[in-house]
Amino acid sequence: MADFTPTATVKTAVRKLAAPIGSLTAFSALVQDILDNNPWGCTSYEKAGVTLPAVSKSSESYSGRVIYENTEAKTVGYISVKAPTPTAYH
Repeated sequence: MADFTPTATVKTAVRKLAAPIGSLTAFSALVQDILDNNPWGCTSYEKAGVTLPAVSKSSESYSGRVIYENTEAKTVGYISVKAPTPTAYH
């Protein structure tokens, strides 16, 4: 399993990936694999008489940043993009 570095402020952990995820398609496949195979062995639960799945997506959004550089490779500006779905992101 990966090494996690706990942060002190908000009880979360940050993990550095050995290699970046190469594309949105690869990321979507990774998420779908987690939803389908439940690799952490999570258990389903019941709420208001309805059995909910052990692993599910509660929300999603996609973001990116376009960085503008001059001919000397210095950043002169950037824009941020956020979209609710992969299709909207593209």
